Amino acid sequence: MIFPFLFTKEIKDLWVQQNFTRLKNYFAAYPFVKGEFGFYEITEPGAVAAKDFPHNLGFQPADIILMHNLNNVTLTWHYTDFTTTNIRYTLSGATTIRFLLGRYAE
Repeated sequence: MIFPFLFTKEIKDLWVQQNFTRLKNYFAAYPFVKGEFGFYEITEPGAVAAKDFPHNLGFQPADIILMHNLNNVTLTWHYTDFTTTNIRYTLSGATTIRFLLGRYAE
């Protein structure tokens, strides 16, 4: 999520203007707000090698935050094979994984 540009200088009430400025500065300090991420869950009944998964983000993701690996199997992300439509991964066994996928924007 990219924080929207606010026209704080156009707000006549100085208290309201200051509150919006403080909100903008508050959110700018958190890394999760500085990016565009989608939440995904994949369940595989067995091991897979170099499997493509459509992400529908509309851009080539660069960052993954793994949140859950049900059976703690070995998971490999093939970052060099990521495209604007798919990501590629390998799993050593049956599991369910949950992750955030997207890109961090400074």
